[in-house]
Amino acid sequence: MEKVSIIIPVFNQLKMTIECLQDLLKTYGARTEIIVVDDGSKEPVSKILSKLFPQIKVLANETNLGFAKTVNHGIREATSGFICLLNNDIRLPNAGWLKLMIDSMAEFDVTAPAGGRMDSKWNYKSGEATKKTDKFTYLVGWCILAKKKVFDRIGLIPEDFGKGYFEDVLWCHRAKRAGFKLGITEGTMVNTYTMSHLRLKGII
Repeated sequence: MEKVSIIIPVFNQLKMTIECLQDLLKTYGARTEIIVVDDGSKEPVSKILSKLFPQIKVLANETNLGFAKTVNHGIREATSGFICLLNNDIRLPNAGWLKLMIDSMAEFDVTAPAGGRMDSKWNYKSGEATKKTDKFTYLVGWCILAKKKVFDRIGLIPEDFGKGYFEDVLWCHRAKRAGFKLGITEGTMVNTYTMSHLRLKGII
């Protein structure tokens, strides 16, 4: 498996982060580095994670800087040819999720899990989108895998929005405009903590 650097931004939510890392450590191999970036948490995130998970690299912002600056901090420290941005509220029930995403990089330059989708009336439809039938214009930043050469060409995650949103939209737009190919990876079962619980309860 190709070497991958996984960047996880964290602001408080220590318990959720520990659960995410426990899932992740069941799936990663020797060629994967995990970098957690503590974005000025009030909870003792850096101290506890360093003690519980000595095999990961923990970085810390002195103050809360927001998503873009935090993941960019991690990207600058990454040493791999593939970069994965992963939110700390992600659950990973499929141990093969990362291999599936890496395998899809034979076709794509940037990929993300195939999550739920909207119909033509913007109603949420459970289950995974598919490459064959669903159209998309950008990939969601809560779990995205990219070749390092994409960052080298177009730059890091845009910091124009401060602590706001839409950084992933703009970055994907820049990647597409530069000629890189974006696509979704099916079958990963990667989902956010909230979506996983709603699905278990039969709500979606």
